[in-house]
Amino acid sequence: MNQEQSNTCNCQTPAWYSDYRNSAERLSTLALSDTSGGRTAASLLLSSLQGEHHFDISDLLYFDDINYQAAVAYLNGMYHTREYPDSLSPLCRENFAKIKQRHAEEEETNRAIDELIRDA
Repeated sequence: MNQEQSNTCNCQTPAWYSDYRNSAERLSTLALSDTSGGRTAASLLLSSLQGEHHFDISDLLYFDDINYQAAVAYLNGMYHTREYPDSLSPLCRENFAKIKQRHAEEEETNRAIDELIRDA
């Protein structure tokens, strides 16, 4: 075996890794939509990034079969890689930043509404 051959890795990325990236891209794009599936995707993704956000597992019922399978692949990939999904691709990084920002804005709006109701 020559030097060039010994430095070449014949390693292949496991299929679940690309499934993880693809599912993170799919779910993060869905999470930016204003649909019940989008809200479910946002909740799932936020719960995987932030310990203070909790995901209700029964919300998976809002997914169609394709998005449910994406959620399963997402959780499987996160388990195997121990990597946060916002580091998987530029699209994930961009979408996750938007999801976090949207969530922060919604939380602020909800607090303001709660204060108005309490003060009324």
